[in-house]
Amino acid sequence: MKETSFNNTKFQKKADFNGVKFEAEVSFDETDFMSEVSIGAQFKLRALFRGKKDALLFANSVMVDFKNAIFYRPDIIRFSQADLSRCKLFETNVRGIDFAEVEWAESVTGSPTLKWIWNQLCQRELSSSVLFKPGTDFSRSNGNDCRTRFGNFLWKTLSRKGIYEPTDKKPEELENAYRQIRQSYEDHRNYPEAGIFYFGEMTNKRKRLSSIRQYLSLIGLYGVLSGYGQKPIQASIWLIVFLLGFNGLLIGAGMNNIPSGKPVSIFGFCTVLWAYTFNVVTFKSPLYFTPDSKWSEFLTIFARILVPIQATLFVLAVGPLKDDF
Repeated sequence: MKETSFNNTKFQKKADFNGVKFEAEVSFDETDFMSEVSIGAQFKLRALFRGKKDALLFANSVMVDFKNAIFYRPDIIRFSQADLSRCKLFETNVRGIDFAEVEWAESVTGSPTLKWIWNQLCQRELSSSVLFKPGTDFSRSNGNDCRTRFGNFLWKTLSRKGIYEPTDKKPEELENAYRQIRQSYEDHRNYPEAGIFYFGEMTNKRKRLSSIRQYLSLIGLYGVLSGYGQKPIQASIWLIVFLLGFNGLLIGAGMNNIPSGKPVSIFGFCTVLWAYTFNVVTFKSPLYFTPDSKWSEFLTIFARILVPIQATLFVLAVGPLKDDF
């Protein structure tokens, strides 16, 4: 059987491939879709979905839906130079597919306050930049205009790349889609991208919990303290907060041999902080601090457990960090 080719074909109206069975290889090489695309087809053999750098596949599409698509050999299915920011990858199995040089949806996450700060920074720094509203999907906007100076730093802290997430999809459906794509990247040894989709997988797994458990469960704390091991900036901020906080509490408890009521100088605080930090993160007994009450004993034990754990989370989060700031 000959290969089915839609190479360099232009679809002006909706392209509907639902129910189509491709018994042989099929190629969508530099195909131009100008409207909606439904690809609920069966692919028995190899399928290639490829665009080019200056004209990504699906870039002009309103929506691309792979609902009920069946890939008999996912390991020989390839997406390359494709814009998947408006692509629905639900109710189908995409594990094993090669997603090479594709663009995913990108949106801002985080608290409303941080989003507002980011918006204001971009608006003041670049008068020609677009002012994005909190929750705006950046996949269709020129987000690169704002990725300069501190705006770039804040963008990397708040932004999240992932699949297109329709509002009618439940967290378990989103979690499953993220898991399959994460596994696909792992199968192709692309661990940085796998980490990005691991974040989306864990985020939606966390959303399935009750409101309280989203923050008090292990998965909730893992997300808050380090972004599931994918947010080094977030992990470093919490590490600094813990070091400063515990150092202040221990000094306030009178455990640094400073007479009660005597003011602590900035130099003295920094000296104690350095000694305390070095010893705690190296799993040694903190200098200056000798527990003299049940409260101080509890505080010392808690600090010796929590700070090294946070330091470990920071190291794990830094591991997959890309040099793209």
